[in-house]
Amino acid sequence: MEQKHIALPQIKKQKDLPIVLNKQEVRELLKAPKYLKHRLILGMLYGCGLRSYELCGLLQSDVDFNRKTVFIRKKKGRQIVMFL
Repeated sequence: MEQKHIALPQIKKQKDLPIVLNKQEVRELLKAPKYLKHRLILGMLYGCGLRSYELCGLLQSDVDFNRKTVFIRKKKGRQIVMFL
């Protein structure tokens, strides 16, 4: 049987550094939503570095306001405790 090869393009890795927001840009980002609920969502995603599915999986019991910690259940990698 004759060998057939398909040439696929190679995916290039990103070599440049990620863009980091300054304090004023973060404030504007957090003030942009109209509702407090949406501001809290953006704050948790940005401030704690959560993935969207990690945020959706949070329970009220996972947030400890006395210790200022958030417990993130194991989804990818290992279980971690984030500090606010």
